[in-house]
Amino acid sequence: MTNEGPRPFSRDELSGLLAALKDPEPAVSIAALRALVRLPVDTQVNHDLRPYRAEVERSEYAWSTWVPDAGTRTRIATLVDCTTADESSIARSLLDGAHSPIAQRFAALALEDADPGTHAMLVGAERLSIAVDQQGATAVPPVDELFSLYRMFLRRACTFWFDWVEEQARLSTYRPADQLPAWFPLDQGPLAAARQVEWMASRIGMPTLLRGLREPLLHGSSTDRFAAAQLVEWARRSEGQPLPRFGGGSGPADVHFPIPPTLQYKKFSPLDLPIAQAPAPASAAFTADAEPEAAIDAGSDAGGERRINVWISDPADPGYRPRAGVACVASFRVGTPVAANRVSGADGAVPDDDIPEAGLWTRWAVIPHHARLEAMADSAVMVPGGTAMFDLLVPRRGDSATVTLRVTPKSGDPALRIVITVGGQEYRTLEVSLADGAQTLSDVAAAPLGRTDLNTTHEWTTPRGTLGLLVEDVGRALLSGDIDGEPVELGDSVEIVTDKGTVGPAVANVLKAADDFRKQTEQTRYLNDIDAADLLKRLADFKQQYDWSKLEDLADEAHRSGWAKTRDSKELRELAYYGRELYDTVFPADSSGRELVGRLPPGHRLNISWRQDSKAGWVAHVPWQLLYVGEVGADVPVDAEAFWGLRFRIAYTSYVLRGQSSISLGAPADAACTSLLFFGESAREPATAEAQWQRGQLQSLGSAPRMRVLPDPAAPSGARKQALLRTLAEPERSSEPDVDTVALLYLYCHYGLDAGSNNPILRFGLNAADPDDIVRQPEIGTKALASRPLVFANACATAGTSVYSASAIAKSFFGRGCRAYIGSECMVPTALASRFAITFFHFLLRKPDRDSRPIAAGEALAQARLFLWCNYRNVGGLLYSYLNKYDLYLATPAEIDDMKKA
Repeated sequence: MTNEGPRPFSRDELSGLLAALKDPEPAVSIAALRALVRLPVDTQVNHDLRPYRAEVERSEYAWSTWVPDAGTRTRIATLVDCTTADESSIARSLLDGAHSPIAQRFAALALEDADPGTHAMLVGAERLSIAVDQQGATAVPPVDELFSLYRMFLRRACTFWFDWVEEQARLSTYRPADQLPAWFPLDQGPLAAARQVEWMASRIGMPTLLRGLREPLLHGSSTDRFAAAQLVEWARRSEGQPLPRFGGGSGPADVHFPIPPTLQYKKFSPLDLPIAQAPAPASAAFTADAEPEAAIDAGSDAGGERRINVWISDPADPGYRPRAGVACVASFRVGTPVAANRVSGADGAVPDDDIPEAGLWTRWAVIPHHARLEAMADSAVMVPGGTAMFDLLVPRRGDSATVTLRVTPKSGDPALRIVITVGGQEYRTLEVSLADGAQTLSDVAAAPLGRTDLNTTHEWTTPRGTLGLLVEDVGRALLSGDIDGEPVELGDSVEIVTDKGTVGPAVANVLKAADDFRKQTEQTRYLNDIDAADLLKRLADFKQQYDWSKLEDLADEAHRSGWAKTRDSKELRELAYYGRELYDTVFPADSSGRELVGRLPPGHRLNISWRQDSKAGWVAHVPWQLLYVGEVGADVPVDAEAFWGLRFRIAYTSYVLRGQSSISLGAPADAACTSLLFFGESAREPATAEAQWQRGQLQSLGSAPRMRVLPDPAAPSGARKQALLRTLAEPERSSEPDVDTVALLYLYCHYGLDAGSNNPILRFGLNAADPDDIVRQPEIGTKALASRPLVFANACATAGTSVYSASAIAKSFFGRGCRAYIGSECMVPTALASRFAITFFHFLLRKPDRDSRPIAAGEALAQARLFLWCNYRNVGGLLYSYLNKYDLYLATPAEIDDMKKA
């Protein structure tokens, strides 16, 4: 494709065109679609358009020559119908009120040359454009005046254009699939003038044009909406084109993509506008019989509710039971419940309201266990390792297509593991047995289907793209989502090293280097150099970073100087070196994985899923944020932005979650953020002052959510520990009966090992030998966390561990049902830990946004890292990792509904 641009356009920028897609007038929706498929768009818009553009791009359409059928031409003629008197009125209004001399001269030209039998308008329009070409973009009229000019010429331009192309199409020498008419009669001045207006519109820049046309697209008449969409399309086609000579001929070449010679010419009419529900794929001859009417369970408890259906059948044997060595059919569909469905559980339901009007594209990876899979149609592709992948469109109402695979169970415990993603984000992972009579073996729902891939709430929190890497087989990762807005092809996978013996030493080296870096006195001083008052002022005056490839340096000279010393230090150079070693280990040079991640732009979101139940084996911990992509050498300065944590938004799923799939941490008015702070009091203990400062900051953050800070520092020592244990065991315990959800459980303390058992302890007091000052791991308990909160264990080394053993604290909280976990990779300096936590809270609790819109918890951590770097040249945020659900929101159901894609 050639629809490139300096940056992709967001949903907000394209709101007018996206709204016009749903216009009741087909000619308007077609014009909007033609404009949209020519523009570079961000990930959200790409998914919104996918039901439309994917079908168009695969069809035999000659997009460079749109020749509407007779019915559509009649509708367009009605749309653009305008009397000569109306056109003259527009011209006089421009002549009297336009600010641009060029717009006034175009209006005068239209008034002076109303006779269609002359060519003066054609020549005059070219002369005016030559003046613009000579004077530059500053001579281009503003968008509202350009649009008025375009409306003035639209009727006559459209009428002639369609007549002329039809006439040319009847000539034997004309090939409409790959060429346009090279000339047109001299008496068609209005078309020439329209072409010059389109060329001028391209000169002011597409962002400005889209902003200027937003009002007519959203609130104008059907004629305005059609004209605005046409102007966007033709301005896009004119981008980069030289001055149109002699009226511009028939216009510029199409910039969408070259028409392959194998495609046939086809007219584009409203009947060809792609619909949301894809047709069922053609497959083997017996596929249709794989879903007999008798399989539909009319008496199911689910009633008429649509569900995820996976069932096994043989067309010749309705009572078929899988047998080892005998091929059968595995069918997959979202829709009417099937009696033989092997998927059970409440999360299998798919309410209509969860699905956008245009439908929702899902990507399925089916991984066989003690079984062999074969594709039965083009709808599924096979990838290395025997995995099958296919895309499935879930319509707003009714059934999806049914995709079928041939499966041959083997001896043992044959099963199919099914991973469903939406936009590069995991929606559901389940495993169904192929054994006789067995059903669902496991089922993990990451989020309700309609809340898997949401719009972001701010432009500055919107990634350049979202790429999913699913580590499901030895040495490979399956791909989903997009790379900088370009969708990943179905079946794509890349090489990634998954062997523990290979990855283990590299992980150990980078964790040791991180600890060596932070424990040097000079580097501890650098990491802690964040003044509390200055931090609060800068947070209050927060400046958003829109482009991660051009992060703004907001630091003062003192902090720049501090960074310059740290940048050239032996300790940071070694951290970069071992970060690069880990990068080279997991993604070796010349591997497909290295090529893939190497071309991701800064700010991209990377969803890495490598869970305990992976067929590749589980690597318990990888500090992804410390991977380093730059070169390292004695004379090469360390580039902080070459660390993954300051380059990408990293969503790392390592644990299998338990419980319901909600992405809401709770409505702010009904939830609490519970903080357990260090209570030991001593002027010689740095944590004392920091805990007191945090207490004041947390209590000042407001009543929504409720900020509960424990324990009471004035209580006796034993009582303080009992308050900690009660809260750790059951965070929902509260003196406020109207608070029924704990959104976040925050711990600020010291981490250590018990001298006797070498098991972890959390030290909240001064004396590690005093039982009242410490919490041992067994004292935390095993009771499930009812609210399933986000846990932030802000203590030393609460995340960092080897590839062979999980963090004991993280594992404990995930075992009790927390949905996400923030921990540290090493011994984090006390003041840095305190400042980083308050910065994270600032983003999570929506403080940077005057409209108080939700921010995902994972994004809050990414923004906290970015904030410390941009404002203080401080890389301390790299010492923290975020595990599991990136998209968790402190938000009401209505606020989350507002984030759903249309």
